[in-house]
Amino acid sequence: MANVAKLMAKQLPPTAKISREAKVLMQEMASEFICFIAAEASDLSLQANQHAITPDQLIESLDKLDFSIFVPCMEEATSLLPQKRSKQASKQASKQRVDM
Repeated sequence: MANVAKLMAKQLPPTAKISREAKVLMQEMASEFICFIAAEASDLSLQANQHAITPDQLIESLDKLDFSIFVPCMEEATSLLPQKRSKQASKQASKQRVDM
């Protein structure tokens, strides 16, 4: 719930307060949204005879479920994934060299 509360707080003026009930409700809504999209992506994955849900299937699910407003943001985030992975791999490799 702390992550959701932080995200909510970022969108509000510094003096705004968020009730515990509002934080819990937002957490529940976020969880339901994730489950809704994941279930649709799982169906797409099964139809494609795949064992894992792909980012493209998540994006297709958003579009199929009329959440296409999120698609450009998710496509941008997906394009950054290889960059994040290579940075993480570099950090791990550096750490392993230091530990030796």
